[in-house]
Amino acid sequence: MKKLIFLSLALFCLSVGSAWAQVFVQGNFSFTVTDAEAKTVGVQRANNLISGEMVIPATVVYEGVTYTVTKVTNNAFKNTAITSVTIPATVTNIGDRAFEGCNALTDFTIQDGDEPLSLTAGFYGIMYSCDADKTVYIGRDLVLSENSAPFPNAKSVTFGDKVTAIHRNLFQNSYKLGSVAIGKNVKTIGEYAFSGAGTDDSVEEMTVTMGENVTEIGVSAFDGCRKLKAVTLPEKLTFIFSNAFHAVGLTSISIPASVDSIGDRAFADCSNIANIRIENKAEALKLWNGFYGTFYNSTGDKTLYIGRDLKLNEVTALASNVTSVKFGDQVTTINPSLFYEVNKLASVKMGSGIKTIGYDAFYEAGDDETIAEMIVELGENIETIGTRAFGGCDRLMSVVLPSTLTTIEGNAFVETGLTGITIPASVDSIGERAFASNVNLASIRIEDKAEPLKMAVGFYGTFYNSNADKTVYIGRDLTLNEINALASNVTSVEFGDQVTAVNPKLFSGVDKLASVKMGSGI
Repeated sequence: MKKLIFLSLALFCLSVGSAWAQVFVQGNFSFTVTDAEAKTVGVQRANNLISGEMVIPATVVYEGVTYTVTKVTNNAFKNTAITSVTIPATVTNIGDRAFEGCNALTDFTIQDGDEPLSLTAGFYGIMYSCDADKTVYIGRDLVLSENSAPFPNAKSVTFGDKVTAIHRNLFQNSYKLGSVAIGKNVKTIGEYAFSGAGTDDSVEEMTVTMGENVTEIGVSAFDGCRKLKAVTLPEKLTFIFSNAFHAVGLTSISIPASVDSIGDRAFADCSNIANIRIENKAEALKLWNGFYGTFYNSTGDKTLYIGRDLKLNEVTALASNVTSVKFGDQVTTINPSLFYEVNKLASVKMGSGIKTIGYDAFYEAGDDETIAEMIVELGENIETIGTRAFGGCDRLMSVVLPSTLTTIEGNAFVETGLTGITIPASVDSIGERAFASNVNLASIRIEDKAEPLKMAVGFYGTFYNSNADKTVYIGRDLTLNEINALASNVTSVEFGDQVTAVNPKLFSGVDKLASVKMGSGI
């Protein structure tokens, strides 16, 4: 009697258990009902015979009921000989170690779908100890159990058009990753998403095709991808976060007009970068400068185009080893110290929108021994040249000051290589020592104007210690800060017809003065 009771109880438990965990087999797949009411099942192998190309079905019919496959269970296909896997859009969860030890698996496809796919990442991720090189297609957003790379030895990845975000760390340190294609609806590339990827000796060059709608590239997203040599940033990109392209192999970069800000060291240690282009825009671009600057330690010789104003976090040079720079017409101000001591700068061309050149903007630039002459083309609408803006540019031999210029601040051209200078009639004032210690200055011309020009003389005078023999033309009255000689070693002077008075002591003690010609207005 007791045996009968126990047998009945066991059969009852088995019956109850099978009601909520019904299992059935079709071919090499075993299905477990996970929700009888919703008609969903999980899938795993039915035996170890499964191999080759494996397509997990989206639905399965059993005893007249159609079930939707929504889960790949833990250890589902562990140690099988499958070579490829296709995950249908219906699957929303892949368990840990689902494909552990599948060393022949070379192709992994997650079909396009609107629902995110949750999967295990980290040490016991879905492909734990799954060592074959593989191509990966991701057709939808992923939700990972932790921030770790779930696809070991991926050599290429394509993100489909249903993907909106690339999860952080998704391909971090994927050394063999040589190709990345990002779909058109991806907006965000997460932190460290491809950090350290593509560095294996088997990768000749890492290619990345950006999606057209990417708006954010996260912190260190491509950090250390030294075989990434070229990338086209999309025209909807707004944020490039810190270290995004740190220590990559880029040879050039173009920052689209859509970008609002660039974080610290975003392109730092890019030693091969030879061309930087910041596209035109009326609004300023915010970027980091200084020791943690956007282009810190990107030491290769480079050309630079700046198409918009820059809003910098500190006053210091934008980049080292710039050989030439061109400013677009939408730039209104050249930041202070922007090319401070950039000694290889041989060519500067300014656009029509620039009104102000900040202090120390080109201080001691262009003095490398490889430069025969530093060429500077000033913009046609410049109004102010700041203190020491071109100070110490000893290979700057000539410059044409624009007819809109009103203020030349102190030391603006101190210790340059200028051989001659013409002060346009638009200039109202010249600061102390603006052209001091210009040892080659052989010609000074102050253009005609009815209003006087304010300038400094004496020890702190405009032309102090510019000792070359020189000719001088003065076309307007001078308002001087003290009674003293204008310049030394003048050999001849001519006064224009709008000069009404010759200042006291203007050429006192100038012992080389051999010729004086005065205009009709004196």
